[in-house]
Amino acid sequence: PPSNPSKRALSMAELTELLQQLRATLGKMELALNSISDAIVWVDGKEGKVQWSNMAFCHLVGKPYLEALGAELTALLPFEHEGRPLSPVEHPVNRLLSTEAALHELYQLRTASQLFTLEVSGARAEPEELGVTIVLVVRDVTGREQAADALRRKKEEVERINHFMIDREGRILELKR
Repeated sequence: PPSNPSKRALSMAELTELLQQLRATLGKMELALNSISDAIVWVDGKEGKVQWSNMAFCHLVGKPYLEALGAELTALLPFEHEGRPLSPVEHPVNRLLSTEAALHELYQLRTASQLFTLEVSGARAEPEELGVTIVLVVRDVTGREQAADALRRKKEEVERINHFMIDREGRILELKR
């Protein structure tokens, strides 16, 4: 059969150069992903164990990188929803492992010193060479949610005052008649 010049075998020098380029690119990606303030975690599709994370994730869970690797995500992120702990079936990683292709929801995470509100986005992928894999992005939205709650409370207060003033004005008009 005729040879295809575009499919020639690479020399050892070319393979070495490609490997060096790949390592440099992966190093740059690692730096970029570690500079992001959102926590990112890649989980295997069989047991829900951490395969990779950025430093923001390690900071969130309070574990060094090497301790987070291989740990079950449900143990590292024991989420709550509306004040109650999630059951294992409700945990986003298990939902993605079983049936859902993607999700985007709010959860709470209680630490020794604070209750965080976290926006969790996740996706399930099934690349042939990797099998099922899950990626979660976790954003701390505690401040945003506290501000939204304060705004709701102020709005309710203004509405109560408005109703009071309208009632008062109505009574004054009745007295004038």
